[in-house]
Amino acid sequence: MDLETILPTIKDDEARKRLQRRLQKAEASDVLESDFPKLVTLENGEPMIRDNPPLIYHLREQAGPEFEAKVADAFARYRESLPEERRVLVDRYQIKDFAIKVVGVGSVGTFCGIVLMMADVDDPLFLQVKEAGSSVLEPYAGKSIYENTANGW
Repeated sequence: MDLETILPTIKDDEARKRLQRRLQKAEASDVLESDFPKLVTLENGEPMIRDNPPLIYHLREQAGPEFEAKVADAFARYRESLPEERRVLVDRYQIKDFAIKVVGVGSVGTFCGIVLMMADVDDPLFLQVKEAGSSVLEPYAGKSIYENTANGW
């Protein structure tokens, strides 16, 4: 099912028009033309996430082989959690860069970062990586049946 199928079924005229405008805006935007130049810079011919302190920054001092291995391990666990049809798509991309991203009030004290992946020079993918904790609903709804694969990350 897609939004074009659902749109005509929305009874509230204002809600339908609002959703239609958002859909048109999303379809008109182009990550490569609008977001990519703002978020990425080239360093020695390689795309790198552009630092925007204090919100986005690299851990240049700590980003050694151990840190890179931790990022790679976390991504491998994420990849394994994906359904096969999404795994095939993600496998087209290679990790090019990783940076820390400061998050909102609800996530203060947790780890958050962004990953720049590229399948080709004109095919970027940005993923946000966030440390997951227990759900705030756990005391009321019980523990999730799904394992938190981000333990420690």
